[in-house]
Amino acid sequence: RASQDDLTELYHDVRLEVAIFVGIVLLTAKYRAIVHSDLQHLATVSRLKGESAAMKRLLELVCDVVIGLNSCLAITEHEPRFGAMVSMNPQRSTRGARLQDFMVDEEGRRFEELLIAAQSDTEGSLPGVVHTTIRDELGARVGVEIFYVQFRSLDGSCHFLAGLQESQGFDQRP
Repeated sequence: RASQDDLTELYHDVRLEVAIFVGIVLLTAKYRAIVHSDLQHLATVSRLKGESAAMKRLLELVCDVVIGLNSCLAITEHEPRFGAMVSMNPQRSTRGARLQDFMVDEEGRRFEELLIAAQSDTEGSLPGVVHTTIRDELGARVGVEIFYVQFRSLDGSCHFLAGLQESQGFDQRP
């Protein structure tokens, strides 16, 4: 009878060890999946940051000013060189302002329509250029070419980098 009890106890011990082993295997598999997902996310973040940084550096080579625009087409960060272009005080922040609000009315609407259409483009990341007029706070006009490129931010929303290059020989009469 003692050996039957010993076998029953041994059987329960083996079942417990097998259950613990299966639990450890399942937890390890889940942990690996989480780590793999995190590594993929980090690689995507790194790639997106690298791509947008490369686009910005390229625009900086050919443009006077480079600014970021969010999905609402508002300026994402204050850029002192843009502030100097549109204000007597280059330190006055332009963050949150809409680039098209610095343009002549009809040109601002056309620019906004162009970028909104670009947001719905399924190809994405197609660069473009538009010739327009920027007004400073005193009403003086500056002809510029705006080179823009669309990219997806980390949250998946559509953003733009816009490089402004002052046009040569622009007639500044109002």
